[in-house]
Parts: sequence; C-alpha cells; structure tokens
Amino acid sequence: MFDHLTARQRTVLDVLIPGGMLTVEQIARGARLPRWKAKRDLGALCREGMAFRDRAERWQISPLLRRPPRRAVR
Repeated sequence: MFDHLTARQRTVLDVLIPGGMLTVEQIARGARLPRWKAKRDLGALCREGMAFRDRAERWQISPLLRRPPRRAVR
C-alpha cells in the first residue's frame, strides 16, 4: 500500500499514524523537516487519500488508514 511513497512521505505519515490533529509545524518538527517540505508531502498524501486537513489547517490520517486490516473469516 505504501510502496509508491517517497521516504520523506513515509516519515510524515509515521508522524501522523499515532493519531490526533497536528499542525504543519508539529508534523515538520516530528519528521525533522523544513515546514515547506512537510507541507508539500502532506499535499501529496492528501491527493492519495491517506491524509486530510480540517478548516483550522490541522492534519490527520484518513479513516481508511485507521481501520485495522480485515481478516479472513473461516
């Protein structure tokens, strides 16, 4: 699922995975990236449907990534 992401995008996603609503500044700090690079990667993750932001410019992962993978029923 994450094979097409760059290493930097994976790092940004790793900051978001624990949950919560984070600002670009918090994400950049957590990923140890300049703000503009974090914002660019968040835009790419948003286009992929992996992250989204609210009106207050806080980001989180998409609901799809929060759900545990389905297990086969026997």
